[in-house]
Amino acid sequence: MINGYGYSSFNDLTHALANHFPPGYPLILAAVQQVFDNAIFPAKILNMIFLGASLLLFFPIFRRL
Repeated sequence: MINGYGYSSFNDLTHALANHFPPGYPLILAAVQQVFDNAIFPAKILNMIFLGASLLLFFPIFRRL
């Protein structure tokens, strides 16, 4: 729903802000949507790149633990 509350929980009457998304993630997705004319496939490719990069970054950390 578009009520002007940003990313918030619509189940809560106080409209508590949601912190599910990283700070720059919506901005990067908006840029991709703007460049690729609202196509969903480039956004999915970007998500796949972020997932692969996070796996590569966190694998050595988890291996040491």
